[in-house]
Amino acid sequence: MAYTLHITGKNAAILQEDFLDFLAQHPEFQPMKPQLHNPKTAELLTLPDLLMVQCHGLVFALVRGKISFQPRNLEEDLRVAQALATALDARIVGDEGEEYGL
Repeated sequence: MAYTLHITGKNAAILQEDFLDFLAQHPEFQPMKPQLHNPKTAELLTLPDLLMVQCHGLVFALVRGKISFQPRNLEEDLRVAQALATALDARIVGDEGEEYGL
C-alpha cells in the first residue's frame, strides 16, 4: 500500500474556499471529477465534499479539512506540495505524524 502524506492547516482545517482561491491562481492544478462506482450495484457514487485536483501527475484530494496525496517521487512531489502548503499556511505530515519540509 502506498504511503499517504497530508497537507494540514497549522492552526485550523483547510477550508474548501481557500483551496479554491489557490486553484484559481494556479492553473497548473487541474480539477478532476472522481468516478466512483458501487462494486455491487455499479451505481455511480457522488461525494460532494471531495475536491480533487491533479498537478504534474500528482493527485491531491481535499477531504475533511486536509489535502491528501500519495507521492511517487518524494523529493519532486514535495516541491509541488510545499508550494501548496505554503500558500495555504499549512504543513505536510505523514500518516504517523512526522513533518515533511524542504
